[in-house]
Amino acid sequence: MFFVSAIAVVAIAVKSLPWWALFLAGVALVLIGKCVVKRLFFRLLLQPFHLKGAVLKGAAAEVHSVTPVLEPPLKETASLDAVQRGCYYVEVTIRPGVTKAPFGLWEPGELCLVRPESVLNANLDAPADNDDTCEIRSLDVQQDGGFKPDEGFKFEGPQRLRLLIAVKPGTSRLKFRYYFEEFGTVALPAAPMAQAA
Repeated sequence: MFFVSAIAVVAIAVKSLPWWALFLAGVALVLIGKCVVKRLFFRLLLQPFHLKGAVLKGAAAEVHSVTPVLEPPLKETASLDAVQRGCYYVEVTIRPGVTKAPFGLWEPGELCLVRPESVLNANLDAPADNDDTCEIRSLDVQQDGGFKPDEGFKFEGPQRLRLLIAVKPGTSRLKFRYYFEEFGTVALPAAPMAQAA
């Protein structure tokens, strides 16, 4: 029905409007259509990540311990920034919220820790939030009574994790981020000073 109505409107416009009005209407239609299609495409690209992250909407992070450690030697995967980072072992249990989500499983390896004031804006024109305050150097999942390295498995329900994190100096608090969901707080004690070699 919409298609037939659109054809009827175009036919009446062609018959009754001057050529220059039709030209301007065509240009306006193209510009508006381009903007709408671009934003719609961007939203469609983000939708799976919103759905995937919804499993941790309203999640809770129960922090069991935060232990400062001397920074271990960098691995090839760790960044080589010039700033000496403070390192901590964080033991935490992540409990998903009660919200029903299309995806019932979550992947600990997709978690990240960011500054509490960090804001992830999902708008097309918004600046990117590249919060590199914290790097997760290793991630272990509690299984069979002990911690085992994360192998990329997905889990349902609460999971106890042990993370080795490296944090930029001056950072005292962090929050968890899982795709577009944010929750919990990790308070960091003073990091130990690395000893000169």
